[in-house]
Amino acid sequence: MAIPGGEGGGDHCAVEWAGLWWGRVSDDAKVLGPGDETERALDLLAAKYEQYRENRPDGPVVRLAIRSWSGWYSGASAKPVGNGPAQDTDAELRGPGPASSRS
Repeated sequence: MAIPGGEGGGDHCAVEWAGLWWGRVSDDAKVLGPGDETERALDLLAAKYEQYRENRPDGPVVRLAIRSWSGWYSGASAKPVGNGPAQDTDAELRGPGPASSRS
């Protein structure tokens, strides 16, 4: 089942201005049924998190296809980032602070 037009976001608040950031993604989602792609996703989940190695979920899995992203961080230049097609810009989107909403 396809679920078009999703949005997701995360932020980090800090006492120091330099630690502030936020990010947002626009995506399309699809609920995956049984199959190789679902099994691979569950294998990756179990490899990363101990609780899922001990009690592996059986699905379903939701696959997100990122369409665009945007964000801001308060680093030295305090500039907006993103606002374009999805690409591998994880460090730029996060900025200098820890990304509690991203793994």
